[in-house]
Amino acid sequence: MDTRSPEQPNPRMNAAPQQRRCAPPFRPGYAQRNVPNMIRNVSLVITCCACFAACADQAEKLYIDSAQVASVHIAKHGANPRQLDKRGIAKFVRSLNGARSIGLCKYVPEYWVYLRLNNGREIEFRANGQAIKADNDYCFSVTEDDLFGQLWSAHESKP
Repeated sequence: MDTRSPEQPNPRMNAAPQQRRCAPPFRPGYAQRNVPNMIRNVSLVITCCACFAACADQAEKLYIDSAQVASVHIAKHGANPRQLDKRGIAKFVRSLNGARSIGLCKYVPEYWVYLRLNNGREIEFRANGQAIKADNDYCFSVTEDDLFGQLWSAHESKP
């Protein structure tokens, strides 16, 4: 309820419209102080974009030459590793070479796959479901569902 008398004008009705300012007022020396900061920020953004692009290109594809594979072992948490036969190695390498990158991810691995090459190099993969990753957190998705479970159950450990 309005408590003003009818002869008192409403201050909002008679006030002049306020002008909005779109840009900060010009101050001498403003550009000289802020241009180095703007250049630094732009160069930081360009550097970050270049690094992310380089990392994405690096994790684009996995390729293992099947002729260079000496042996493959698969291990499950709390169990002894099992060695894959030639058919299992071919299936694993074919699935790994056909895997597509899904980016960075974190998960608890269910299987560990140890790949030994003919030149003595050993690569450790961590797998969970359809996702597999090597020594970093770039994940790849294999095309076959439960590939690692199939490899594990097909290659029973020999006593």
